Amino acid sequence: INGNIPVVAGQRYTYGLLAKKSAAHAGVANLYVSASNGTDLVWAGPALSSSQEQWTTVSFTIPAGVTWI
Repeated sequence: INGNIPVVAGQRYTYGLLAKKSAAHAGVANLYVSASNGTDLVWAGPALSSSQEQWTTVSFTIPAGVTWI
């Protein structure tokens, strides 16, 4: 996802991705969310499956002072 997504402090958001990681690529692919204040809200998030396409999701609450992710 490119660009900033406006958010509201104190609200809970869910980030999801329908995908699978190619078996040809070694290592782990994780979901990641960073905030407007430079903190990592989600890292290392859940890992993408390398066996089949499936939903990978994570929920998080926006801290005070954060206006976008």
